[in-house]
Amino acid sequence: MGNLFGNIFGKKSDDSASDKAQPQEQLDGKLSDETLSKIIEAIKAETETPCMKILLKDGTPSFAGSKLGGLPYIPHDGNFPLDSQGKQMKLLAQIDCNDISLQGFPASGLLQFFVASNRLFGLNTAAPTEQTGFAVRYYETVDATVTEDEVKSKVIADEDAKPRFPLKGGAFAIELLPETDFISAGDFRFDKLLAEKANALCPNCGINSLFDLTEEQQRQISVAFSGSGSKISGFPHFAQDDPRCVADKNLQSFETLLLQLDSDDENIVWGDSGTGNFFIEPAMLAKCDFSKVLYNWDCL
Repeated sequence: MGNLFGNIFGKKSDDSASDKAQPQEQLDGKLSDETLSKIIEAIKAETETPCMKILLKDGTPSFAGSKLGGLPYIPHDGNFPLDSQGKQMKLLAQIDCNDISLQGFPASGLLQFFVASNRLFGLNTAAPTEQTGFAVRYYETVDATVTEDEVKSKVIADEDAKPRFPLKGGAFAIELLPETDFISAGDFRFDKLLAEKANALCPNCGINSLFDLTEEQQRQISVAFSGSGSKISGFPHFAQDDPRCVADKNLQSFETLLLQLDSDDENIVWGDSGTGNFFIEPAMLAKCDFSKVLYNWDCL
């Protein structure tokens, strides 16, 4: 009778009042747009990290300066790195570390990235840390007496092959600009973080991975955490899957994004609008030891 009189005079039962106090998404198990926005902001707040964005600029790049492609600096007693076929690799990127303002990265010297000019740009998915199709070199100091002509004399023309290379049109001067980055949706650590934030805000929604969201919500996450662009440090972008998530390869310790070059479909082209990445373990970076680097590129 009490419930009957209560309903007649507009007084809700205790259960109804409790239900009204809960957000609707707690009742129907659906994640609201408002909560999704809170999740995005929470993930950004936790993963915010500095990076250096790489911008192509007009002008001729300097011999020993930061650039993409072109003729690398090589000391008097040095040579071009060779791929597994004994052919000289080509310079992909050269970074004057004086241009980098990132904690943990070398503050001086020259950091270089080479890849083979073959069909796969030197990629070896079976052994992605073995520098047989790519090479990373670091020179603590630059000898100003080394000349471009001297390095040109070390170039061996490859007349047998039709070289393929991610850079189109030669060498590019670049500018490094400090920016803020956030974890990318393709990063192998993203799903765990998403589930943690989603379940804290909506325990009944059952969000354990990106694929538990609606297509529109997945799109919003992908836009907010794309990881795209050319940069040093920050978080990576992948057209396919993060190679570090392959359990039997033990690559999850390669946490630091050393370099990412993203296709712009004009000057940088990795296959079909792909992205090239180089990763290193933080402890190795701290020692300026680049003998063990993870190289990967993929495309759509």
